Amino acid sequence: MARPTNRLTHRFVTTMKQPGLHADGGGLYLEVDKSGVGKRWTFIFQWRGARKQMGLGGLAVTSLAEAREIAEEARRQVAKSINPIEAKKAAQVKGVTFADVADDLLKALAPEWKNAKHLYQWKQSLTVDAASLRPLAVDAVSTEDVLDALKPIWSVKPETASRTRGRIERVSCEIIQADTRRENALRRTIFSAMAAVPVLRRMRMERLSCPPPPRPG
Repeated sequence: MARPTNRLTHRFVTTMKQPGLHADGGGLYLEVDKSGVGKRWTFIFQWRGARKQMGLGGLAVTSLAEAREIAEEARRQVAKSINPIEAKKAAQVKGVTFADVADDLLKALAPEWKNAKHLYQWKQSLTVDAASLRPLAVDAVSTEDVLDALKPIWSVKPETASRTRGRIERVSCEIIQADTRRENALRRTIFSAMAAVPVLRRMRMERLSCPPPPRPG
């Protein structure tokens, strides 16, 4: 017998201050933090034998009705063997360009750099040296595209080209973190680009690694 849904009321979700999870049914919960003030929606489901939890937004921005609609769609996805968390990530990436991700990365890293020169160098790499990649959708970047950006500067400015390659890889890491299913395709793209340029072939790159933000330089 299916558990009932739509248990909660507007009055309940706006006045409840008891910390913890409060079930609306069908995997949808109102989560109240320890202060009793912060409230957010969460969808809990089983995926391949493991308990998964997907955030649906805070109560201030997502109403009870909206949370129910999102949870209903998530239940449909689970029923079709689609992980709603991964589907959400993919939807966020769809239609995004290399420029969008690169510019967001620059904004995120800028506060960590005390020397304006570091920001200038990264901007130069991602807006000038990699200009040909900027209008491309992130899921459309090919080996040829990466090569087109690197080859013109590799023979005349090898050090700059090496740094640009590393910064393109860093943008790729941001894309991968948004959608893990893109990892293999992006890794193949960078592998292929490296193999096509003699200097790059000498650099070991056994796997595409996405470490914390690199040191400026």
